[in-house]
Amino acid sequence: INKLHYRIMEKKILLLLVFILINSCGYQSIYSKKNQIELSVSKIEKSGDKILNKKIISQIPFNLNDNSNKVLVIDTQKQLDSISKDKAGNTKIYNLTITSKVSLKNKDKIINSKNFTSSFSYNNISNKFDLEQYGRNIEQNLTNKIAEEISIFFVSINDN
Repeated sequence: INKLHYRIMEKKILLLLVFILINSCGYQSIYSKKNQIELSVSKIEKSGDKILNKKIISQIPFNLNDNSNKVLVIDTQKQLDSISKDKAGNTKIYNLTITSKVSLKNKDKIINSKNFTSSFSYNNISNKFDLEQYGRNIEQNLTNKIAEEISIFFVSINDN
């Protein structure tokens, strides 16, 4: 019984030490800072798919400030490919890929730039209305994923 009691106490002490070390070393999750971005831009330059750009930009926290000399450039493209067909030539599997190139410029000089890509493959559905709805749902999910990745990218820029 003494050995069992000793091991339990040892684990509790180890857990306490790890907790103290993590809290005292300044560790902070990137996700907790995602909505605290202090990025100010004077304007946004958009190219590519207008609807996807609007969806992504609406989810990125930033301040529009005329006094800032930074410009956010975003170019978003959507590509729907047929990756598998049956004997009759009808599509069996689709692949939707959304690519967004984001750049942060200071006047005409690029400060930082990164490409974000997200894709998803899905089976064809005989009901075309359901297929269209499913495609829109996938597009929204991919757009949300890219917007979150862009937000984390901006947090990492601000930390440097």
